[in-house]
Amino acid sequence: MRRKKGSINGDVVLFIVELLLIGMCFVALMGFVYDVESNTIFEKNFLSRDLALLLNVIYASPNVVKHTYVNENADLTKFNYDFSNGKVIVSDVDGLGSHTEYMFGGDRQMRFNYQRISGEDRMDFINNGNIVDVSSGFRINEYDLYCDEIVSGLVVNKVVIDPGHGEGVGLFDGDKKESEKVLEYAQRLDSALKNKGFIVDSTRDITKDVAPFIPRKDLVFEEGDIVISIHMGSGVGNYFKAYISKGRSSVFDSLVCNVASEFGKEYNEDEKVFDSVAIIQVGEVDDRSHDVILKNPNAVIFEIGNINDDREIDVNKFASIVADGLVRANE
Repeated sequence: MRRKKGSINGDVVLFIVELLLIGMCFVALMGFVYDVESNTIFEKNFLSRDLALLLNVIYASPNVVKHTYVNENADLTKFNYDFSNGKVIVSDVDGLGSHTEYMFGGDRQMRFNYQRISGEDRMDFINNGNIVDVSSGFRINEYDLYCDEIVSGLVVNKVVIDPGHGEGVGLFDGDKKESEKVLEYAQRLDSALKNKGFIVDSTRDITKDVAPFIPRKDLVFEEGDIVISIHMGSGVGNYFKAYISKGRSSVFDSLVCNVASEFGKEYNEDEKVFDSVAIIQVGEVDDRSHDVILKNPNAVIFEIGNINDDREIDVNKFASIVADGLVRANE
C-alpha cells in the first residue's frame, strides 16, 4: 500500500509539472501568434537589426555626425526601443508579444548616452567624438548641444516670466532658497527683455525681494505668449536643463536648444560652472511641476543649476543669452 500511495503521489507531481509546461508553452505560443497576427514580429526583427547596423556606422564615423532615423517601411510608434549591454531591444508599446534584440559594436573609449524611446516616430543619433547619444527630444553633453539653426518667424505677443515656487521657498540649502534665487534671475531677465522692446509680464510680483510671494490670479495667457519658468534643481553635479513639451513649434524648439547651447559655450573647461547641459521633452505623464509647459503652447522651464552646488550662473549672462535668442527668433 505504501508503494502504491507513493506511486500515486509521484504521478500527481508529474501531472502538475506537465500542466505547468503546457501552460508555459501555451503562453509562449499565444505571444508568437499575437506577434504574427499583428505583424509585429517581422517589424521588430527588422528594426532591431537596422538600428544595430546604424549604431555600428555611427560608432565607426571618423567625424562628428548627427543622424535622424525615420523609417517608411515600419511604424516606429508601435514599439519601445532600449539600447543596453550592447544590444538593441525592440518590444511592443502595449506590452504584448515578445521582444527582439540584436547586438551592436561599441567603443569603450566613448561614453554612451541613451534614454528609452517609446512610441516616437523618429530617433536621433549623435557621435561628437567623445560621446554617442541616442534619443528622441533629449540632448545632453558636457558643454554644447546639437541644435538646428534658430529660424525667424516666432510671433511673440508678450513674454511671461514665471519665477518658480511663488507660494513657498521650494528647494533650499541653508540660507539659500530657490524661490529667492530664481527671483534674481527673473528680475534681470525682465529688464533685459524690456530693453529689447518686448512686452513682459510675470506670474507673481517680481518687484518684491523677500518671501512670501503671492501668485497672481488675474494673469491671462494669450495666443503668442512665451512663458519662461525659472527653477533650480538638486542632486549631484551642476547643470543647466531646459524642459519643453512634445509637439510644439520647431521654431520655439530650436530657440530653446540654442539658448541652452549658448550656456554650455559660455562656461567651457576654463570656467567650468556646468557638468552638463540638457534639453528634455516632457509628456502628460511627467511630473506635475511641468504643468506650466503642458498648458501653454510656447513654454519652457529653465533649471538653472543645482541649489546644493556653490557654482552659479551669472545673472547678467542668463538674461542676455535668453533675450538675444528671443530677438533672433522674433525677427
